[in-house]
Amino acid sequence: MRRTMSGTTPSDIVFSGKPEKPRTIFRIPVKDGVTYCNILAIPLVPLTMMLLSTYLNAQVIFILADPAFFGIATDKIGYVSGVLIFASLPGAIIGTFFIGFVFDILGRKMTLFVSFFLGSLLLAAIPWTAPKLYEGLLVVRILLQLCFCAPVSSPLPADYIHREYIGMGTSMQGIGLVIGEVISMGVLFRLTVDLNPVYGFAIAGGLGLFFSFCFLFMVKE
Repeated sequence: MRRTMSGTTPSDIVFSGKPEKPRTIFRIPVKDGVTYCNILAIPLVPLTMMLLSTYLNAQVIFILADPAFFGIATDKIGYVSGVLIFASLPGAIIGTFFIGFVFDILGRKMTLFVSFFLGSLLLAAIPWTAPKLYEGLLVVRILLQLCFCAPVSSPLPADYIHREYIGMGTSMQGIGLVIGEVISMGVLFRLTVDLNPVYGFAIAGGLGLFFSFCFLFMVKE
């Protein structure tokens, strides 16, 4: 068989030029060095966000009507709740615009950890803002919405998955959203609905704190 000056055969050249198939996790082609924990972090981000935000939106109606906390009249609860949500949106829009720079400066791990850590503490603090509606609850609601800017803009799929298969990463985020809402409303809300709101929000915040520390071990820069 004819050999080239470098000592290799034409068949060697063809074989060595063959592209290697990327490694897969859960049948998803991933980049080098990515682990199972890294991939599981992709749906865990929206799962944790939905767990906290859904619980907040569901329980805030009850705490507004509770005479021991805010004592809002029944016919005004819808209006007050709408104002709280609407007032928190401008800050969320601005925060989402800048959060990409924060991810690049602090890194993925610390940005997600700090966002969920602070968000969980703020959620647990909501009952303690009573009876101050606008200077207490509204301020906490705005800060919470800012904390959710990071998970909404999570770059983990692009970091871990080959760009030709980013659609799979997007699907994993969608699965996390659904599971988070199911856990929040189907499990957490039902378990705490009859508890004092102080304890209910503390349990939800404690669960968020647990997940926030998970990101320190599951996220790869």
